[in-house]
Amino acid sequence: MIFLIPLGFLALIGLLALLAIYLIKPSYQNKVIPSSYIWKESLKYRKKQVPASALRNVLIVICQILIIVLCAFIIATPMLRSGAADTDEKIVIIDASADMRAEDNYVTRFERAVEQARTLAESSVRGGEKITVILAGLKADYVAVQETASARINEKLDGLLDGDTACSYGTGDIEGAMQLASELCKNNAMAQIYLYTATEYADAGEVNVVDVSSENDWNAAVLSVKAEVDENYYRFTAEVAVYGADKYVNVLLQADGVNDEKKVVHGTQRANCNGGRVQTVIFEDLGIYAYDSVQISLETEDGSKDGFAPDNTYTVYGGRKDEIKIQYASSLPNNFVNGALLVLQNSRKDGFDIQITQVNSSSDYEVRGFDFYIFEHTMPSVMPSDGAVLLIDPDKIPPNLDMEIGETRRGEFTLSAGVTHPVTEFVDASRINATYYKGITAGDDYDTLFTCGGEKVFVVKNTADSKAAVLTLDLNYSNLALLYEFPLLMSNLFDYFIPPTVEKNVFDVNEKIGVDARGKNVRVERGGGILQAVETPAEIALSEPDRYVITQTLLSGKTLETPVYVKVPRAESDIFAAEEAIPGLFFMEKKELSYNDLLIYLASALLTVFVLERFLYSREKI
Repeated sequence: MIFLIPLGFLALIGLLALLAIYLIKPSYQNKVIPSSYIWKESLKYRKKQVPASALRNVLIVICQILIIVLCAFIIATPMLRSGAADTDEKIVIIDASADMRAEDNYVTRFERAVEQARTLAESSVRGGEKITVILAGLKADYVAVQETASARINEKLDGLLDGDTACSYGTGDIEGAMQLASELCKNNAMAQIYLYTATEYADAGEVNVVDVSSENDWNAAVLSVKAEVDENYYRFTAEVAVYGADKYVNVLLQADGVNDEKKVVHGTQRANCNGGRVQTVIFEDLGIYAYDSVQISLETEDGSKDGFAPDNTYTVYGGRKDEIKIQYASSLPNNFVNGALLVLQNSRKDGFDIQITQVNSSSDYEVRGFDFYIFEHTMPSVMPSDGAVLLIDPDKIPPNLDMEIGETRRGEFTLSAGVTHPVTEFVDASRINATYYKGITAGDDYDTLFTCGGEKVFVVKNTADSKAAVLTLDLNYSNLALLYEFPLLMSNLFDYFIPPTVEKNVFDVNEKIGVDARGKNVRVERGGGILQAVETPAEIALSEPDRYVITQTLLSGKTLETPVYVKVPRAESDIFAAEEAIPGLFFMEKKELSYNDLLIYLASALLTVFVLERFLYSREKI
């Protein structure tokens, strides 16, 4: 309820006047009358009426009071609000991005945000309001929903400060938090939203943004490191910056496992990071053509420490390629096979050091010690078990392949595609002709890639214990080797059997990491301990910056370790970041407010009370 003319309540002063009227005693005059007989008789009648008369007087006074009060209300013009949502609700969003870990005097921004949110929540609950707390971590989620008890809210907020897991090392999901808030605002459009953050927003809409940064905050960061080969030697380019202070920094390089000697190499560069500028520092002429890891770190010239340590170092891997050994054994070597292998060797040189061994004599081939075996025409008596195998035009099927080949078919044939498969991606089977093939009878664990005359001619399987492909065409009696599909097919087959464990070696926190393997099992390790086991192919996300090792056991029993570095996202290093608008910002739809005029009701009540008072007064005169 609101009052259009609040000064109208000054009319209540009339109550004082009414009180004064009843408190002032009347002055009586003495009169001489001829006889008192009639008055004595009248007094008898009046004594009988005393109880009723007293009650009537009380009611008259009450009516007179009500008349004054109603007149005051009419003058004040009350209006009753309707159609509006409740306003007794606050929604608190706490930013849990990595930059909220920046600290000043051993207190982080996140801790300040939680304590300030606690103060708001306690005062709001005392005022009868509901409190919802949303944590904008890697994925936004509710901490408390429409709580009305201080004890429960404090318990929830204490949980955010218990340990080091509530505040993330990545970018907080502010957009998701706003979506959760919007769901609550659908039922209460008048709810107030508070965002505790250190990010400045030019457009905050109707959100109350509370800055929890400190005037003493500053951060030095290694933003990126790039390793490039220049004339067979590595050059390292690093981007560094200082935010919130003017500092000169020393950029330190440490390369481990350098070249064949596996030695350690150091380097130092000086950078002027005054004014928040991003500086590029180049390390070259270090004589590094191979390395295990290179770490870039920072130290200020004045020895001061920043308040955000996770981005003070940056590690890169990949300076030592994974060695892959391929054996091509054929009684009649095909130049097109050799050509496809050379193309493969060159196209994969950034990730693999591919060594090709060609064997022309059927007695010289090996069945151990290689990662990929190709047998053409002449087949081994024992199938290799420590690598992938491709059989081309087999004259017999080695044991343990769970298949048989039929009689030789001669004629004019066109191949047909089998199942959709990574090995035949971008390969048009209808372009392949043959005058010679053998049909295959294979087990259920084989995928059929090509058929000819309704019979299988190209099958493949890839399991933890066996990786094999069989092509029963003779390349000398087919146009396959003449088509661009052939080197593409060989390349796809290589990637299918020997995929890179990861596509790169540096990832942001919570970035999807595609993990594949050619081994039997894969596990993610950190600090020498197993973090998780992975069934490949898979996507994983790591939530803390650190060095990790993806370890797999190969078919040969050897262990292959692939290191990766997970870092703080670049944007989080700028702890004074400014954004145009809050991600996911929405504008609450205010419900239309309507007001009901109470004048007609008050006037009716006034008339009723006035008539009642007049009636009671007239009865007193009778």
